[in-house]
Amino acid sequence: MRKITILSLFLGTMTALILLQNLALEKSPEQVREKSRTQLSDLPAKDMVPTYISTLFLGSFRALAIDVFWIQLKEAQDERRWYQAREIMEMISKLQPHNEEVWSMLAWDSAYNIANSEEQISYERAWKWIRYGLLKLREGIRVNPRSPYLTFELARILQHKPSWKSGSLDDNFLSHVLQDEELQKELALSKGEEKKSAFELSLLWFEETIRRLTIHREEESVFFRTQMGLYLHQDTMEGFLRDTMYLQAVYCWRKARREGAASPFWKKADLWIQRAQTQSEEMSGKFVASSVSEEQAAFYAEVRQVFQKSHAFHQSRTGETLKPYVRALEKVMIQFGPIDGGFLQNALSEVRQTLSLEEYGPRRGNFIDRNEFNDSHPFASSLEEEVPLYGNLLPQGDVDSFFLLIPAPGVPILHLTRIGQTNLEITLSLGNGVPFLKREITEEKEVRIPLQIQVPGRYHIDIRAIGPKTSDSRYRIEIEKIPSQMPTPPKLDHHGHDH
Repeated sequence: MRKITILSLFLGTMTALILLQNLALEKSPEQVREKSRTQLSDLPAKDMVPTYISTLFLGSFRALAIDVFWIQLKEAQDERRWYQAREIMEMISKLQPHNEEVWSMLAWDSAYNIANSEEQISYERAWKWIRYGLLKLREGIRVNPRSPYLTFELARILQHKPSWKSGSLDDNFLSHVLQDEELQKELALSKGEEKKSAFELSLLWFEETIRRLTIHREEESVFFRTQMGLYLHQDTMEGFLRDTMYLQAVYCWRKARREGAASPFWKKADLWIQRAQTQSEEMSGKFVASSVSEEQAAFYAEVRQVFQKSHAFHQSRTGETLKPYVRALEKVMIQFGPIDGGFLQNALSEVRQTLSLEEYGPRRGNFIDRNEFNDSHPFASSLEEEVPLYGNLLPQGDVDSFFLLIPAPGVPILHLTRIGQTNLEITLSLGNGVPFLKREITEEKEVRIPLQIQVPGRYHIDIRAIGPKTSDSRYRIEIEKIPSQMPTPPKLDHHGHDH
């Protein structure tokens, strides 16, 4: 009898402690806020029942269950168990539908972590997860109709997924978004028969984010801050709008070039680049970073000239229209540098590789210069150890620039082979641009030059044609494996020649 009494007392005490603990958890600021915002009426119809059941059965243990799930989620993410992490986040989204971070993490995990691993097998498998992530964000937005954070996340994925690779757009992603009728219906925000590209949908959600931020600012007089500490501000969103307009213009320009002179996308590309220019001009006197907006506006004005000259070339396909197109591309690249993610640089490289024989010289198999445009240090091509590159110093006056990252002192060997008949000059300089070695290749067909590197850093190698110019100025360049020990430095004359 005494044992039963003691056991009962122990169990009663433990129960009381658990209840007190749960009461404390339920009354914490985070849980109070979450509970007050979690109304079944706010949830999609298909989520009402599971949310109600989970709340009914867990009761006061709901807060503890949430804490356990978050701990399990952290462990799954640390161990890169993405599928398990997704299932845990699904459960958390039922228990905490107004926790915006849950929806964001669920979308990111699906659209990036899982999708990237599935893409190695097939894009169709990857797309299912990308699509799932986008729809989950849309679901979270419905549950949280005032949240600018989730609308921003949706806009950002639609903008970033097809454009994150330097100088190229993901055609698989873009075509799937365009052809998915359900996704179009869910993300379009308005009824319309015309399907929208991923960038057009992204613009809609960036604009919706600005609208929601304005409401928050008017009501709370503070900047909106997410649970992870991310500040969202209208100025920043305007920058995203500008960048997305430019991506849409590039998307239309690529479509136009592929479809030919009669493509309707020439006009669309021009309209979108005008929109980006106008938006930048409006921002220039409005925000703190007005100089950035002014530069962007000037950049878009030059890009518009590129688009127009590109259209003229595709209409006639003659040398008379090709040269102005190339010059327009070169002008904007030299004036502004690679500020657009590499799209113009890739276009310039493409057109310079396909110039006429009269302009570009003989094109022989693998010796087409696929590193163009690399005429200066800001556009230098990466030169990696034991990876040979081929180049051609054409047209007249062309300079090929490469960069080499040296992590530690040593003597890498520069191996250069002259394939054509043109004499070459090699200049080596440190990251500051000051040359410290020059070498001419005239009679030799190939040379090996030890580079005495005492200071780690970024080094530039420039190659140009000298002397009598021929139509064949091809060469091969390679950095051979760095020796384990530094040899005795050779004696150099004042021209940098070794003896």
